[in-house]
Amino acid sequence: MISCAARELFEEVGVMLARGSQTLTVGQRASLFDDLESGRMTWPELLDHYGLHLDANDFTFAGRWVTPPFAPRRFDTWFFLAHCPPKQEPQVTADSELESGEWIAAGDAYARWQRSEVIVVPPVLHAMKTPVRRFGR
Repeated sequence: MISCAARELFEEVGVMLARGSQTLTVGQRASLFDDLESGRMTWPELLDHYGLHLDANDFTFAGRWVTPPFAPRRFDTWFFLAHCPPKQEPQVTADSELESGEWIAAGDAYARWQRSEVIVVPPVLHAMKTPVRRFGR
């Protein structure tokens, strides 16, 4: 599950949440992204090739959501909270699954929702206000 979360985070906003990634330059992260998207490397090959490894302690489990059978759009998704590594800036691009986004503290995002400044889908709202639990503990 952690590997899927890390890969999705990297694919959607360009944040590499893996140990060893702090030594990568912006250009190297772009090259990794290109290697992954083009199919030149699989996610495990990419991590191994660049000496990166995942640590479950970098991900805080924030819930699992499964849509009811009658919902027109179905998903079964696990949600995690994470700190953005230093020197990495999440980017939402035109080819992303995301329409827009920014990286802010969960408490700040929740406060913005309470002030009706942003629209938040229920699973994300739940993640923002759920007490932090460590994954796997």
